[in-house]
Amino acid sequence: GCWLRAALLAPDGTRRSLPLLSRRGGRWSCAVALCEAGGYSLEASLCGDPISNCPTPLAVLPGVACGGRSQLEAPTGRIVAGERACFQLVASDRWGNELRGGGAAVTARVLGPGVAPCEVRDCGDGRYTLSVLPSCSGACRLVVQLDNQPPQASPLAFVVVAAGGGSSPARLASPRGVKQAHLAAPPTPRSAAAVRERKGAAPPRSPRASAAIAAASATAAT
Repeated sequence: GCWLRAALLAPDGTRRSLPLLSRRGGRWSCAVALCEAGGYSLEASLCGDPISNCPTPLAVLPGVACGGRSQLEAPTGRIVAGERACFQLVASDRWGNELRGGGAAVTARVLGPGVAPCEVRDCGDGRYTLSVLPSCSGACRLVVQLDNQPPQASPLAFVVVAAGGGSSPARLASPRGVKQAHLAAPPTPRSAAAVRERKGAAPPRSPRASAAIAAASATAAT
């Protein structure tokens, strides 16, 4: 007999047959749940001949943002104290489709030594830039919430290194009210004679000089 057939061509190229339900007045319908966002194509034929306006293009858009399916990404390279570092939050729906628009409620804070508040910028394309400016080195964590849900990889642990590459706190560009410390050199060793001379004490006499002084004193007495 002559049959009405329908199929759906997915974005990845796979073809899927659709079940059809007969309605009154020569109408047919089908119901299908699509979880992958992208461009589809609906094909229908009657007795092997394509129906008018087929294939029909269909566009499936991503759903609402889901924090549990969104992804938090760390910047490439080192995170240096005194330099701004930018993290990326890629928002996705519950099926893992990346969103193409912004508007989600995103909050972020950093836990760690010497870190200023985290700034959040909505890029309007489903991505959010989270920038931090650490002032010293150490281990930190970035805690993010998207619509009151933590995204994947949150909290994200990262390490801040000093500007010179070490682990000590980085120097600020223009510190105020900070005294510079100088390491004093150890005192130069001095001889015992030099110390007595500086204090005004007479140098010690030799045995022969002491004997001559005693003989002169005895002669003067007689």
